[in-house]
Amino acid sequence: MERIRITASERKETGKGKARRLRRVGMVPAVAYGHGMPAPLSLELPKKDLVQFLLSPTGRNSTLDLVVGDKTYVVFVKDLAVHPVSRALEHVDFFVTTPDRKIEIKVPVRTTGKSKGEEMGARMYLVNREVKVSCLPDRIPEFVTVDVSPLESGQVMYVDEIQFEEGVTPVFRARYPVVAVKTAKAEAETTTVAEGEGAAPAEGAVEGEAKKEE
Repeated sequence: MERIRITASERKETGKGKARRLRRVGMVPAVAYGHGMPAPLSLELPKKDLVQFLLSPTGRNSTLDLVVGDKTYVVFVKDLAVHPVSRALEHVDFFVTTPDRKIEIKVPVRTTGKSKGEEMGARMYLVNREVKVSCLPDRIPEFVTVDVSPLESGQVMYVDEIQFEEGVTPVFRARYPVVAVKTAKAEAETTTVAEGEGAAPAEGAVEGEAKKEE
């Protein structure tokens, strides 16, 4: 699949006042950092281009070509900041990678089928809606598909039981729970599973990650 291209400009001025002025004229302040970057690069780019990318079929689960002057960087969206009320985009972090270097990225979980437990009156829960995977930039899956049909009431499916696409491997430890089937009486136990030994660890810093600036 051909990558989307977005043209950005270097941002000479920083600070909240400058960021607000950029947003008023349809631009979004950004920063790019990562492999091969001696220092974070402050940028500004058209909001409409970024929204078009985010609304594409794969959205954040894909890389794009970020053109800055005479250079083109292969990047993916590492983080987004949105206004708490209007949900308007306020800032974006791009992580710079290369086509031959594996990246770690969170991919949404999608279930298929109906579990045996549900057929007997139980309920199916997504304990974790995302799974972090490692893969090359051009192998990022749109989502991770989990077939829940074999699950009976009281069973939990962990990440090591999921079939991933070729070239895609999970990053979380084996006992990371993804789906659980519980009776109504055992609903509280599902929360315990989500917050207990298999709970998703906090996402750590990525090599080259810089503190977000306004």
